[in-house]
Amino acid sequence: MTVAGIIGATALTALPAHADIRPQPDPTGSVLDGRLTGPNDNGAYFVDAPYTAAAASRAVGQLVWDYLCTGSVINSNKRTLVITAAHCIGTNAGGGYEISPEFRAALAQGRVEFTPAFDGRKTPEDRPFGTWNVADAWVLPASNADVAVLEVEPNGRGQLIQDAVGGGFDIHAPIAAGERVRATLVGYPDPEPFLSIAQSACVGDYTLYPGGGNSSIRRVAEQQECWVGGGSSGGPYISAPATVGGSPQVLTVLNSNGGADVPSVAGELLALADIPAVEAPAIPGLGS
Repeated sequence: MTVAGIIGATALTALPAHADIRPQPDPTGSVLDGRLTGPNDNGAYFVDAPYTAAAASRAVGQLVWDYLCTGSVINSNKRTLVITAAHCIGTNAGGGYEISPEFRAALAQGRVEFTPAFDGRKTPEDRPFGTWNVADAWVLPASNADVAVLEVEPNGRGQLIQDAVGGGFDIHAPIAAGERVRATLVGYPDPEPFLSIAQSACVGDYTLYPGGGNSSIRRVAEQQECWVGGGSSGGPYISAPATVGGSPQVLTVLNSNGGADVPSVAGELLALADIPAVEAPAIPGLGS
């Protein structure tokens, strides 16, 4: 088994410490700089509480149905969307992912929940933004990219999740082979010491490996990814905002040893899940 648990099932047992963890990159300058404690023997940090205090942790949460995974709120026109891994909600049908009948049934029964900034070590403040029902989901049937988008319902006060958490993540622009991006993987791993109740973080430099499938975006060759474990599947690799004052960006989502080339397929996926942006009406007498 490689890095981070091929499926986020809570039944996974704790992984032993990796025998060959190289020193992890200095997290200075990462999106959670100053909010990390560790690293532990597997190279993963605890994200410091409260998770609500940092944009790079408050939009990350637990996705729970028959399995436990991680998801994160992304900026969209709907303001209701969460990104995760397709394997958390379906299977690869040999040429593309399909949402499983079991997940569709769980949706219909109201059993799929997303809890942003969940911190199971705190009571009663473990759900600072509440728990949100997932209403729908999309994958790319013609693509092997392990990525999915979920839509969550408004909460009981009519709030949309993007507004409730103070904004989501943008999707990173496509990157080239050899281009280095500093990113932080955030998730809720099942193995000790996180026990599915605390956010973990791994900081590293990532690049594109063309043809690498669902490990197309992974650590540069001289760095070894840290181990986290099942439960963090679907967790975002978060990079700095593209512009000053902008939102942090999702580079990919965790599959096993990195993730798919999400920037190259995100537009197609959001075309299914989101609504088009509304353009301002033209004002007579202005323009060309």
